[in-house]
Amino acid sequence: MKNRLLQDSYHRLNIMRLMYFRPAKLFNKINELPWYQETLQTWSDSLGYHGGESVLEVGCASGQLTKYWATRGAIATGVDKSPQMLQLANASSTHGAHFKLASALDLPVQNSQFDYVIAASLINIISEPATAMKEMVRACKQGGTVSVLVSQAGMKDADVTRLADDLDLSGFSRAALTAWHRRAPKMQREKLLQYFSQAGLQQACSNSYLNGLVLTVTATRNAGA
Repeated sequence: MKNRLLQDSYHRLNIMRLMYFRPAKLFNKINELPWYQETLQTWSDSLGYHGGESVLEVGCASGQLTKYWATRGAIATGVDKSPQMLQLANASSTHGAHFKLASALDLPVQNSQFDYVIAASLINIISEPATAMKEMVRACKQGGTVSVLVSQAGMKDADVTRLADDLDLSGFSRAALTAWHRRAPKMQREKLLQYFSQAGLQQACSNSYLNGLVLTVTATRNAGA
C-alpha cells in the first residue's frame, strides 16, 4: 500500500509538471493510453461510418484519433491551434491523415465539406463553445454527422477510484484518469444539448462511457441547419 501511495504521488507530480511546462507532451501521453484510445475508438465506431467518407476532427491534438479514422479508410483531416500538437501529429506515420494549423472558431474549410465532423475534449474547454459548434455544423454536409465528446459532470472521486480499479489501472495511467476527472472542465448533458440546438442541430442523441465519466452527443445535419 505504501509503495502504491508513493507511486501515485510521483505520477501526480509528474502530470502537474508536464501540465505547466510541457502540455503537448502530457496530452500526447494521455492520448496514447489504452483506456482513452479505446473510449475514442468505440465512440467513433458508433457513428455509422461506411468507408471512403470524409471526416474532420476539430482540436485533434497529437492526431491519434484522426489517424484511427484514416486507418479505417476515411479521408481524414485534423485541425488544432497548437503548433506543438501538430508537430507531434506529424512526427509519426499519418496513415493517410492530414493535419492543419487552425482555430476551432474559424475553420479553414469549405461549407458542407465533410461527412463527419467530430471533436473530443474540446467543447468543454474552449472559450466560445457556441461559435465552435456553429463552425462544426458549417463544415458538415447535409445529412452528415456532428458528434462531440466531453467530460461529464456528476462523477465523484470515489466513482473514479472504482473505475480505475475496474480497469486495473496503475502508475501514470491511473494518475492520468484521476487528473482528467479532477481538472478537466465538465459539462452537463443539458448544456451540451443546448449548444447543439443553438447550432441548428435537432434530435441529438447522447451516450456515456467510462461509467459516466465521458459524455457524447451526436446529431445529423438536416436541411436548414
